[in-house]
Amino acid sequence: GTARPPDGWEEIIYGLARTYWNYGYGSELVDALSQFALSKNLNPVRATVHAENQRSRRLLLRAGFVLADSAHGGDPLTELHLKSAQ
Repeated sequence: GTARPPDGWEEIIYGLARTYWNYGYGSELVDALSQFALSKNLNPVRATVHAENQRSRRLLLRAGFVLADSAHGGDPLTELHLKSAQ
């Protein structure tokens, strides 16, 4: 879905139980959420991720997101990724 964190900018959020990993659902979720956000004029689409969450970081990069801030909000463990409409 989408959420509005304390900084006021709306971003996509997602999560899967471990039993659903490695089936491609994460990629489908990120792609669908990105398209939904862009259709609602959320441009660029934002997503934050814990720096140590390698799976989620790879999902975002494969979906066309780019790392915009490696210490978002001053937290060295929170990354901000952005994806703009093409």
